[in-house]
Amino acid sequence: MMSLNRLQATAIVLMLLWGCSDSDPGAGLCGSSCQARQMAASLSDRDSPFSETVLRSLIENELGSEPFYLVEYWHVDGLVTDSEELLSQYDVALNESLDVVGAHLAIDNQVFNQVTNTEELTWTRVRVVSYPSPQAYLDVLSDPHYQQAVQLKHQATVKIRGLWIAPVVAVDFVDPHPDRAEFFMSNLNTFRDMALYADGTSHGLTGVEANELYTDVVVGRFFPQIGAFPVVAGTVEHLVVGSDADWDFFALVYYPSVADLLTMITDPVFQEFLPNKHAGLRKINSMMTAPLMSPQLP
Repeated sequence: MMSLNRLQATAIVLMLLWGCSDSDPGAGLCGSSCQARQMAASLSDRDSPFSETVLRSLIENELGSEPFYLVEYWHVDGLVTDSEELLSQYDVALNESLDVVGAHLAIDNQVFNQVTNTEELTWTRVRVVSYPSPQAYLDVLSDPHYQQAVQLKHQATVKIRGLWIAPVVAVDFVDPHPDRAEFFMSNLNTFRDMALYADGTSHGLTGVEANELYTDVVVGRFFPQIGAFPVVAGTVEHLVVGSDADWDFFALVYYPSVADLLTMITDPVFQEFLPNKHAGLRKINSMMTAPLMSPQLP
């Protein structure tokens, strides 16, 4: 009887060590749910949890094979004296892992002004990584070297947000005015179900439709006038890192200068269409950013 109890105890210990199992054929003692949980733990910290749901979908090959962008917002910890050195070490490891799978860091920008911040969170960096496929992303996340390096990123930051973006715009960026004080406006938007105008009605429009009245004029009329254009834009498909976002759309827009932006927003026609934006959007996060490296898109 004692021998049987020891066998039972050993089996229980082994089950605990393996963590869990599910019914995935060929998955071994630890199936996709368990693998996702373990990987999330290796990639996360308290303030920037990694999505187990996304990881499981990656492991089970449910996210297709199309290219996508991972947009990350960082709040770099100003109280950590060597934060930039830690992030530099992280970038070395990241780029090594990205090179193996044919991915690359496309955008690395410093935030210098949070123009509209309805969520009242501080962000200091905006980064965009271009992945050729979800499998390539899973390969990076599974790399033990990367999993060690990602802890450096957590040490240097207060909070991180990561968003999976399905692109609708991605230009082959060539800097048109390298001698000017250019900047990139980072925009995150959440649409209302129905528009809400100042008179308390929807004017018969959804939030998306109301916002389109604004963006069609801005992109079609004003951007060509001042030399602005969207560099990358797309729908938010998944919240990958973080736990505090319900965003619908991301856009990074190039502006030749702050003066050009002011020329646009003070135009009477722009002001006429601006209420459509406020009627259509429930949340807005707009930040003026400056590149720390030359953008590498698409």
